[in-house]
Amino acid sequence: MKKFSLLIVALIVAHIAAAQIVNPKIGVGSVLNYNVVATSTGQQIPLTLNIISLNDPMKRSGP
Repeated sequence: MKKFSLLIVALIVAHIAAAQIVNPKIGVGSVLNYNVVATSTGQQIPLTLNIISLNDPMKRSGP
């Protein structure tokens, strides 16, 4: 039972570590590169987005 519990904890830790690799944090200074494809012409257009500032999320008031 002790080995099984240790295995479960190791799998949970590995899952958390893998999630950090797959889902990186986007913050100020991040650069996002995309290739946009126009469906009508098939033309590829490179798109680069630079994050220069972030605001706090807006809180919704009321019901």
